[in-house]
Amino acid sequence: MTFLHYSNLRLYLEGTRGKAVTDKLFDEIHWQIVMSLKAVSGTMANDRHCFEVYGYDIIVDDKLKPWLIEVIYDIFGRMRIMGKFLIKTDTLIELL
Repeated sequence: MTFLHYSNLRLYLEGTRGKAVTDKLFDEIHWQIVMSLKAVSGTMANDRHCFEVYGYDIIVDDKLKPWLIEVIYDIFGRMRIMGKFLIKTDTLIELL
């Protein structure tokens, strides 16, 4: 199993599978994220002065079907616990 950063995955797939196939995959990932957020929208904080950051673990199979594995609610707590804060900093900067 290989772990790729979001932008690296896009570049790799565009180079090996083509732009149309890659766009379709990322659209599917986008809708998985949207639908998962809608599913818990009633329990999310509703304060216009702050925001929440969620982490998504998604596996892509050999047919380029994305599978949502988990949604991490306390991404900062998880990164500190797992010792990955410095590794994930570039991802957070890209997000912001």
